[in-house]
Amino acid sequence: MTTQHVSRLLAAVTAMVLATSTASAALITIPNWNFETNAATRSGQQNSAPPNWTKTGATFGTMKPSDLGYYNQDNPNFLANNHGELVAFAQGGATLSQTLSDTYAADTIYNLDVLVGDSYEGVGGTYEIQLLAGSTVYATSGSNPFPLTAYTSVIAEATFATGSSGGAIGQPITINIIAATGATKTFDNVTLEAISVPEPATLALQGAGGLCLALLAYRRRRRQA
Repeated sequence: MTTQHVSRLLAAVTAMVLATSTASAALITIPNWNFETNAATRSGQQNSAPPNWTKTGATFGTMKPSDLGYYNQDNPNFLANNHGELVAFAQGGATLSQTLSDTYAADTIYNLDVLVGDSYEGVGGTYEIQLLAGSTVYATSGSNPFPLTAYTSVIAEATFATGSSGGAIGQPITINIIAATGATKTFDNVTLEAISVPEPATLALQGAGGLCLALLAYRRRRRQA
């Protein structure tokens, strides 16, 4: 399928949604979304969980890439795209997690984005981001959705539409960031957008088999390639 075909299909489905209702979007507050809160980590590297986040696994922390000469040299692309001075890092199955004060609303689309970079230790391995309610995973970026090569960073994305009913509605939103296997990964710019879509539009999306969401993700990935 060509980019032109994708654009036409996306426009058609979007027009169908907009014809049934007016959607509204807002960013959800994620405390320490860019890992800049803790001033104590502004020199080199600190192997502890960033404030507002919890971690499982042994290898996790925050670092200031510009203070680490080998990292700065190996990953200029990530340094050009991250927000602020600090980034989080993880390796070998470690998970960084935060449960937000916001709860899932009905008829809402949630888009979770995280900037993921390679590290000075090399490339390869897998990473994943997840949206959860309780212990249930409702959306995932998939394992290593955008394979990293040297000197690159990508935006990993997980998208979840609640619909008018379902087990997630009313439950707190939890974000998981996982460095599943392989070399150290770096993370920054954790953003979550909530797009309120009244029920007629939600039904239209469901009738289209989630086509709008799928095409949107496809087009974003094409731009990142």
